[in-house]
Amino acid sequence: MSESDADSHLLEIARAIVDGAKVDWARERSASETDALSGLRALETLVRAHRNLARDLAETVEPGTMWGHLRIVTKVDEGSFGAVYRAHDDRLGTDVALKLLWPRDSHDAGYAARVLNEARLLAKMRHPNVVHVYGVEDRLTPVGLWMEFVKGNTLADLLDQSGPFAAREAALIGVDICHALAAAHHAGLVHGDIKARNVMRETGGRIVVMDFGSGGNVDARGTTTAIEGTPVYAAPEVLTGHERTERSDIYSLGVLLFHLVTGEYPVPGRTTSQVVDGHRRQTKRLLRDVRADLPDAFVRIVERATAHEPADRYESAGALESELAAVVHARGETSQKNRRLLFAAGVMIVLLTIASAFLWRLASRGTMASSNSAPSIATHVPASRYSVQATFFKVTQSGEQPLTNGSSIAPGDRLKLAYRATLPTYLYVVDEPDEGKPFLLFPMSQQKQQMLPANEQQTIPEGFFWQVTTLGKREHFLVFASPDPVDAFDEAFGQLATPRVGEPITSASLSPAVAERLRGVGGLVPAEPSSPGARFSALFTTPLGGEETATGIWARQLTVENAGGKRTR
Repeated sequence: MSESDADSHLLEIARAIVDGAKVDWARERSASETDALSGLRALETLVRAHRNLARDLAETVEPGTMWGHLRIVTKVDEGSFGAVYRAHDDRLGTDVALKLLWPRDSHDAGYAARVLNEARLLAKMRHPNVVHVYGVEDRLTPVGLWMEFVKGNTLADLLDQSGPFAAREAALIGVDICHALAAAHHAGLVHGDIKARNVMRETGGRIVVMDFGSGGNVDARGTTTAIEGTPVYAAPEVLTGHERTERSDIYSLGVLLFHLVTGEYPVPGRTTSQVVDGHRRQTKRLLRDVRADLPDAFVRIVERATAHEPADRYESAGALESELAAVVHARGETSQKNRRLLFAAGVMIVLLTIASAFLWRLASRGTMASSNSAPSIATHVPASRYSVQATFFKVTQSGEQPLTNGSSIAPGDRLKLAYRATLPTYLYVVDEPDEGKPFLLFPMSQQKQQMLPANEQQTIPEGFFWQVTTLGKREHFLVFASPDPVDAFDEAFGQLATPRVGEPITSASLSPAVAERLRGVGGLVPAEPSSPGARFSALFTTPLGGEETATGIWARQLTVENAGGKRTR
């Protein structure tokens, strides 16, 4: 056996020990390996003892235990790093996520520094798609940090519960992760461990990237020398000892997109050595071979993001995001034959819809078109009734003040919406000033619209407020709810800008064509708006107020006075 082969075997054993894989110590080895093997056996003993110690320590933190000023509620995750708990902050009166980290061994002097490093990395980030850190404490044992408790599920949980995602839904998630990575890279950070367990989808749809513990500061060359993370997500150059870069984060995101739509990985392996060997032998699986029904554009994006050579990947998170956004808004290609079939089916649907809408109007007290305008056609025939309660609040130091039509708001005011429905519903919130140019308040940042659960009080947006930034005249807040998805809403709202933390709002005009397509949605619209200004608020005019019973699409408007003066955005 050559010296290089011996070194390769020893390196494989060391990786297996670190990964917790079984080592075949009975296998025949060369004489030159004897001393090294003795040291590796000692290393295995230490690693096993550390893992047992970490497990024992984790089990001693019982519900009700106090860690500093935080009271442990329950454990939510555990790994070789330590554990994450749901804890209650009695000072703030809220639940937080408490991450406690155990030392790698009894002589690990740098373990407190690692916790402080993660806290500092997160503290640099103020972005809606990045988990927010509240504090860190290195004088307690074990040391830890606490951050916002995100109510929702990890992408790994969602994949286990529902199976592989559709390409468009995966692309929507990818867009938000790109936003988080772009903010991190701009701040001079890399994440280092993008994977399904480190990304959560909050109730309401917000995508949150967590666990920057494997990340590091990017140096002047755009690299970081830390070599941690999950092997199947790690870029091939990182696994062979090269520095991590922004493009290695992009590789990890490409692997995550592959995993979300297949449940598998492009280069699988149970240990680091197996993954490294797969990259060395160029055995990467093509996404098209694993799942043949995906759109060509999505497949091309994933293949480029997971290219073996860093130079062949996207140059930035923003470049990847722009192509994923194109997948989100793409319309499927249809053959000429299918177009004819769809046209024929569409004619039948229109006829059935007209008849159903006519009979429904005769049998119910639903909202009707104005008597002095042409009757509009309901595009959704409801099957069940539900109750809706929605109230806007202005949040001040003295408390929460409910807003009603005619209430006053001013720059600096913080607003939120309390929402509850007795059926699971899709929710949209739009803000439109008098001169038009609306923007979408919820869902935020092109997130995949998720159904809000029934009979649960929702605070929208969760974890944030909408803040009034400029003077205006009148402000129209429009709230739309539906137990079923509404394609017309997705199409119209997809053209609107959404607020982003720390960025000015760039609003978009609603074209007359889009407004015209919304006229008949739900049979709620009396007439085409005559003004070139506020179009949404001219269409949906029923005022918001109190608890109501709805059938199908529910749309209400709150109009408030924004301190007078000319509005600029």
